[in-house]
Amino acid sequence: MQGGKSANVLESAKEAAANVGASAWAGKEKTHAMVEEKVAKARAHDPAEKAAADARMQERIRSAEAAKQDAMRHNAAAKERAIAAVHQPTLPQPPPRGTLDGRESSASKSAPHRRPR
Repeated sequence: MQGGKSANVLESAKEAAANVGASAWAGKEKTHAMVEEKVAKARAHDPAEKAAADARMQERIRSAEAAKQDAMRHNAAAKERAIAAVHQPTLPQPPPRGTLDGRESSASKSAPHRRPR
């Protein structure tokens, strides 16, 4: 069971790191949008152009925040899938019945043969 606990901690740490990355990316995008909006407002002479620049900035900020939230949901789902895989591992494959050269292995020779009824 200890392996499951360490897997949970590892996956939680991976999720947290990925979330920090998504948050940093979104912050960078928001800052970039704000700087471009300030430049566009400074260049604009018309109030309509200034309003359009502000609208573009708000849309880019909403888009960056939505992308961050999507990334966080994806990270949480990935963590849950990884934890579920640790707690419900697949069954191991049975050993092969013969050898590569076509002869029977010693394990299959010692098994009794049964006739179908």
